[in-house]
Amino acid sequence: MINNNITKNAYSDEWYTSRATVESMLDIFPCNPQAVVLCPFDSEKSQFVKVLQKRGHKVIYGIRDFLENERAVFV
Repeated sequence: MINNNITKNAYSDEWYTSRATVESMLDIFPCNPQAVVLCPFDSEKSQFVKVLQKRGHKVIYGIRDFLENERAVFV
């Protein structure tokens, strides 16, 4: 049985996207420069959040009640 590279647990499906992958994705599919990007299940440690913020986007992240409340307060 092979353990994953994040939790060292064979039963976990927790995998993280690398910075290089996020950079490549955004080069191929760029965001509108004024876009507010919603990453509801990410944290401040996410490469998506870090790279998007570095590129000047406002990023909303860390929403645990994603389907329960209005998001207007974040924009």
